[in-house]
Amino acid sequence: MTIPGDTHQDDELSRLYATYSDGELQALAATLTDLTDAAQSALKAEFTRRGLALPSQSAAPTRPNSSADESALHTFAANAPEECVFEFTDLEDALLAQSVLRSAGIESIVPTSEIVAADPPRLIVGPSDAQSAGIILSRPNALGTISPEDAIFTEPVCPQCGAADPLLEAVDPANRWHCEACGHSWTEDLPL
Repeated sequence: MTIPGDTHQDDELSRLYATYSDGELQALAATLTDLTDAAQSALKAEFTRRGLALPSQSAAPTRPNSSADESALHTFAANAPEECVFEFTDLEDALLAQSVLRSAGIESIVPTSEIVAADPPRLIVGPSDAQSAGIILSRPNALGTISPEDAIFTEPVCPQCGAADPLLEAVDPANRWHCEACGHSWTEDLPL
């Protein structure tokens, strides 16, 4: 049974993983058993699409239950090493990052009880997830400043004759295109 919204998450993960380099995919695959089922499926599909071999997971530990993970993270957070701590400008960004990591199967905590006005909010992951979390959070638009749909460029075709590969003549205030096949010129509508 497919739960409404699962397809959207699967599509988002597929688009996200398509932007990763082969090395970033390999690093994420090293934590395959820590990923959600949806993230595992999307990652395996991206490996298949690229013709890459998925690293062996025979020695990978099984994922402990989340409540035990969270409890261990709270204990760990007080003395977490620098590579496990990510600072944000505001609490909303830290919570958004936590959500992004959770969708990739990485548990984290945002210790809100320790926040004072002068300290930036922190997100903390376990040592085994630090590298993967760093990769995910360092991606451009990891926190959704631009939606995946906006990040995908679809090359326009001439609205008059349907010819592909028109010439881009100007970009300000909007893209202005010229079809070399039929001579038609047009300007894209500005986003609202």
